[in-house]
Amino acid sequence: MDSAIRIPCRVYELSPLLAYNEGYSDGKPSAGSLLLDAGRLAEARALLSKQRQEARLRLLLELGSYYVFKPGAEKADLDQASTFINEAISLSKKAPLQWKVESMALRAHWLDQSGLAAESQNVFDELVTLCNRSGNVSASARLLLRAGEILHYGEPERLKKFEKALAIFRKTKAKDKEIETLSLINIDYFVAKKYDVAENYLRTIVKLQAQINFRHQQYPYDALSWLAYRKGALTDALSYSNKSLASLASRADSTFISYFYTRRGLVYERLLKLDEALTWYDKGLDNKTPATRLFWYRALIGKVLTLNEIGRAKEALPLLNEAKRYYPPTTYFDKMHFAFLLGKTYDNLKKTVSPKATTRSFWPWQKNFRWNIFMTNFRQHFFRFLPFTAPLAKPGKRESILSGEKAIRLHSIFWRRTIIIIICSKLIQWRGVTWTRSTTLDLVMSLPTRCSVMTSGNELKSYW
Repeated sequence: MDSAIRIPCRVYELSPLLAYNEGYSDGKPSAGSLLLDAGRLAEARALLSKQRQEARLRLLLELGSYYVFKPGAEKADLDQASTFINEAISLSKKAPLQWKVESMALRAHWLDQSGLAAESQNVFDELVTLCNRSGNVSASARLLLRAGEILHYGEPERLKKFEKALAIFRKTKAKDKEIETLSLINIDYFVAKKYDVAENYLRTIVKLQAQINFRHQQYPYDALSWLAYRKGALTDALSYSNKSLASLASRADSTFISYFYTRRGLVYERLLKLDEALTWYDKGLDNKTPATRLFWYRALIGKVLTLNEIGRAKEALPLLNEAKRYYPPTTYFDKMHFAFLLGKTYDNLKKTVSPKATTRSFWPWQKNFRWNIFMTNFRQHFFRFLPFTAPLAKPGKRESILSGEKAIRLHSIFWRRTIIIIICSKLIQWRGVTWTRSTTLDLVMSLPTRCSVMTSGNELKSYW
């Protein structure tokens, strides 16, 4: 199954098929789904010869789903899926309408996985029309969700389909499906960086989930904490972080607890309460494993940065060496951070050879990102990186970094923030004052109001 489905299902001991069989399952596991969940694929296929009518249709769809939603898009898997889907479509002609709908919907997913996105959407559109004509508006709404989910973020039709589904779920008072749809819409606004809109959706989601006594509120609360953190509303960020941690009610919830501990550490770091930040980063690094790397790696980055900030770079180096040995960075994002952290640590330890090698290795990885994406997502490290890299860079590169020639292609607000910091550094140099954190912050706070709006004091503190 899709790894994004498999991970939480494994943690909460649920069948991954639950994500795909809503249209025909009664919520109880079938003989076939039990075999598939146990990894006994050959036995599940052998069972097919003993099944008849709707029981056979269900197993065909379960086997087809197993192969269609298996991680990756291997041709052999899709060929296997096609065999089961085609038989299900043939048998569904003499079965109730729901089986035709579910068989063809799985066919639409197969087409999308096969690279035939337009054909996939055409099948979904035909099924929505069929369900509307038959008066099954709930099935129509579920199909709109499925069709929208496989469209790329930013495609106009994606949100349109979600909005249509939302209207139906609200009309039929299907609150759980309303929450699901709002969550999908919310993610689209996050991706589009329309954070104010996303925040409003998150508040609605929290309210609706409370109404149905859904206790897993840690995820929307964590997102609200991040939004408050981003705006510099650190009291609100801490409050939402508290609510997020309070929502962890089971052992299974605690599988992802490093993620929420790290959020708390980031808030305390931004409040300049660095000892408290280290405490929460340490909690986030407890019981780290390769399987949970996604949830604790940011805690490692935060701890190394904080140790460097408080003059304990000697303690940061063993952490980096351990990470490099047992958990080497694999993505461009992690490789960039690791190069930056290693260079910064060596620099603070007054080791002059390694900083040049490590920081220069940052640039080839950075080139994999457009500058506006790099600045938007890594802006804290961009500003931390500037003064550190400039003395190490070749003359041509140094002027490019410090003058902001590359940064001018970024979002205007971040470009103005860069200008403010560079101006401050130049003013300090002209006055013959040592460039320190406090003098830089004092100068920025004394800039005209319209400049201080661009860069809040709290946000600037997080950069330096």
